[in-house]
Amino acid sequence: MRPVALLRRRSNTLLKTLRAGPTHLANERRGAYLYESHTANAVRSAACRVFVAMAAPLVLGVSPALPLAGAAEAGDGNANSKQAIVPNSNRPPAAGGSPASELRLQFAPGSIKTAADAQRALDAARATAGAADKTYRADEARCAGVFFVNACRDEARRAHLSVQQEVHRVEVEAHDVQRRTDAEQRAGARAQRELEDAKTQTQPSNRPADPAQAQRDARTAKARGASRARSESAAAHRATEFKQRQEDARKAEAKRVAEAGTDRTQRAANAAALAQKQKEAALYAKRKEADRIENEKRREKRRAEREANNAPATDTPPMPPK
Repeated sequence: MRPVALLRRRSNTLLKTLRAGPTHLANERRGAYLYESHTANAVRSAACRVFVAMAAPLVLGVSPALPLAGAAEAGDGNANSKQAIVPNSNRPPAAGGSPASELRLQFAPGSIKTAADAQRALDAARATAGAADKTYRADEARCAGVFFVNACRDEARRAHLSVQQEVHRVEVEAHDVQRRTDAEQRAGARAQRELEDAKTQTQPSNRPADPAQAQRDARTAKARGASRARSESAAAHRATEFKQRQEDARKAEAKRVAEAGTDRTQRAANAAALAQKQKEAALYAKRKEADRIENEKRREKRRAEREANNAPATDTPPMPPK
């Protein structure tokens, strides 16, 4: 075969391959798209079955468990292979009510009256807070394996917050009772000590006289008398200083009033002088304005006279023609 014919045949084969190429590629793409669409439809169908199976108990008011194996394609039926998905709202409530309600029933507002009640309330509050913390951690771990994770965690957080608020109320009320009880005890002890001191001072001493004790009592009485004298002297000095300060303040106020009157008189005189100066200034301005107008009139008159004198004589009769 000649080289020209061989080259022509190879060119024709290459052209046919190029022309059939886009169609072949389009068929491959169409097949991939159909496969992806089929997979997506299968996933959506499985998700819809899961949602319907989990929403039905909420609507009907029942709480059956939903295994994950039933959400996908039918498997081997092993129920223990996957964890059951149960919405947190369908979790059975604890026996006897929530810890917050139990603590509120045990220590209602205003029921803590004595120190013993306050101590029992604090112990119960600490125990309830510890149990609530453990329950919250267990709920957090449990919520990590359920379908509605956020809803489960929100419910657990609300329950824990409710318990914390009730514990805080009980602790505040118990601490208030303890503070009030301690204050009453301190006040009673203080009153008892004062009463005993008063009785000791009023009762006569039956012990024999002691010269050393008598000297100490004399020195003590002397020191008390000196201290009392110093206190009275200081009080008298303070009273004198107070009177002197009052007198100085009265004089300063009288001086200020007098100066204020003098200032008012001076201000009135100044105002009158200013008014007189303003009046004189207005008259002076009026005279100057009249002089200016008069001068302007005289200048206009002299200008008119000069123009009249410098103008050529136009009234001379013309010369008769020859």
